[in-house]
Amino acid sequence: MNNKKYLGVLLSTIGAVLGIVGTWILFVLYYEPYQAAMLAPPPAGVGTDAIIVAFLPITADFGLIAGVLYAISALGFWSESEWAFPTAVVANILALLSGFWPFIPAITVGQPPVFLALFIPNLLIYFILMVYVGDTTWMRTIIALTVGIAFVMSFMNGVASTNRILGVLAGKIASGGPIYVLSQRINWLASLGYAIATAGIILFHKKEWVRFVGLGAAILEILGGMPLAILNTMDKGELSMFFFAPILSLPLLVIFLWPTLWQRLVSSSEKKVTS
Repeated sequence: MNNKKYLGVLLSTIGAVLGIVGTWILFVLYYEPYQAAMLAPPPAGVGTDAIIVAFLPITADFGLIAGVLYAISALGFWSESEWAFPTAVVANILALLSGFWPFIPAITVGQPPVFLALFIPNLLIYFILMVYVGDTTWMRTIIALTVGIAFVMSFMNGVASTNRILGVLAGKIASGGPIYVLSQRINWLASLGYAIATAGIILFHKKEWVRFVGLGAAILEILGGMPLAILNTMDKGELSMFFFAPILSLPLLVIFLWPTLWQRLVSSSEKKVTS
């Protein structure tokens, strides 16, 4: 138990520093350059700063909240409290979103994807935290990570829907307004469902509600993400990155829909928790 205690404290402390200090530094240094790059005329920019103005602060908030939760979990690990691991799991999920999403607008306008400096360490923390602190099986760890990727990509599609709506209102996109408006909220709900399912697979995998939440999220993302991706592909004449979330949702739909497959994946080779 002591080894897990100290490893939990170490991982949570690193996560807290990344979330609180790292997010502050990167946001202050790169918020305005990202915004200026977005405002540059195409093809250098995209002609709007809505993504950066509205959503980079939101993801930065997630990073800061993750840092605070990590700090709380470090105290929990130190006192060997039962809530320490679940708190660290929630912190890690938020941190992964906060670190990965800014990568998309950054590469879109040729800016350095500096927030990956938060994402990559948190990805390492995820694997160590799940397998060596939480005694989560590798299979369940990978399934949860896959659902977590769907969570991030569905969030990205929600942001994309918002950006397309603004493009229609500004007259830069000729059609598709109603579809973008409807898909926006569907993608948000799918993202929320996937976030809950990710935590549920790790913490409550034997509960039936976890499967149904994941199933609902997969259906919602297919319904909301596929029209968005198709319209974006038709508009730009190239395959849209927004296909990633709905396509990933297809195998997840099968997993969540098939009870025996679900149980086999999340419950196989259960580890024996040792002290």
